[in-house]
Amino acid sequence: MELLQQPPFEEITDSIKEFPKNDQLYLNRGLLLTKQGQFGAATADFAKAWKLKQTEDAAVFLAASFINTQSYDSAVVHLKNAIVLFPNNLVLKERLGYTYEQKNDYKTAIQVYDEIIKKDSLDFRTWAAKAYCYQELENDPAAIQALETSYRLEPNQTVGIELASMYAETKNPRTIAFCDLLIKADSAEVKNVQPIYCKGLYYKNTGNYSLAKPLLEKCIKEDYNFNYAYLDLSTILYEEKKYMDAIKLLEIAKKIDNQNPEPYYRLGRCLEALLNKDGAKLEYERALALDPNYEVAKEALENLKNAK
Repeated sequence: MELLQQPPFEEITDSIKEFPKNDQLYLNRGLLLTKQGQFGAATADFAKAWKLKQTEDAAVFLAASFINTQSYDSAVVHLKNAIVLFPNNLVLKERLGYTYEQKNDYKTAIQVYDEIIKKDSLDFRTWAAKAYCYQELENDPAAIQALETSYRLEPNQTVGIELASMYAETKNPRTIAFCDLLIKADSAEVKNVQPIYCKGLYYKNTGNYSLAKPLLEKCIKEDYNFNYAYLDLSTILYEEKKYMDAIKLLEIAKKIDNQNPEPYYRLGRCLEALLNKDGAKLEYERALALDPNYEVAKEALENLKNAK
């Protein structure tokens, strides 16, 4: 391959020609290829290293390379074989679980993650990964429990925000106190509006609009591009029949993320409420152009057509 004769690979390539059975040389070149984004060529080198000598490093690097090239079936076969040889290597098992996630086989991924947790119950990352799988399976109670465990083991901000979001979505009364904890833990240099937003979302979902509105407005003030706050605040304004105010927010939301179908759909609802059926139809159609499977927009457009 011409690529391997060029810098920065040519020196290792020459060494491989001299020592063709040195597995470490293939591993070194594979790592260098990976750094350069040459994942296909890296996979070939890692596979050669693995064939020459079945080491844990070769097993891990080849698995990662299969994943980088989205060769998930090959990754599963390789990882299962490698785990037989190295049953105590939790990195291999974690990669296997992740690969099943990429194949949308969340139940099997959870089984793999459970095996890891049996070996290391303090692995907060695996608890978080398990929570993601439960979310995809729409098992909110199990997802929340896994996130709670992950956060208890390691108060990670990303996990904390995901947990706060799930609390708010499920109307969990723990939401407010937990969000206040996250806000307090925020550094003075980096402020995250997500905990504020989750508080607002909780109040919105529980129908307490008077408390929700100032929190959502605060999100927008602190982060102009935080689109979720615009969408939820527009929903409250729609429910309060303040359609023009909602439209102003949705127009901004469209500019922030013009590939998101939700602002178009919500704008269509407002226009329909104002009896602007042609405008509503156009916005519903724009939402469906971005996401043909957006069911609520489909239903709204169909109802609008049947009403004529």
